[in-house]
Amino acid sequence: MPEVSTEAPFSYEESIRKIHQIVQELQEGRTGFEELVRRYQEATALISQCRAYLDESELIIRKVTGGQEVDFH
Repeated sequence: MPEVSTEAPFSYEESIRKIHQIVQELQEGRTGFEELVRRYQEATALISQCRAYLDESELIIRKVTGGQEVDFH
C-alpha cells in the first residue's frame, strides 16, 4: 500500500512568507541559541527549495519560449 503524504504541497509564496517571518524573529533576538540555530536551518532549507523551484520554472519557460529571452518587467 502506498504511503500517504501528510505534507502540504510546496508553495513558493508561503515559503517566502515563512522566510521573512524567520528573519524577523532572528533579528529580534528573543530566542535562545538552540532555537536560533533550528530556525536558521529551517530558513536555509526553505531558501534551497525556493531556488530549486525557480530553476525548474526557468527551464519550463525556456522550453515554452524556445529559449528566447523573456522580459517579465
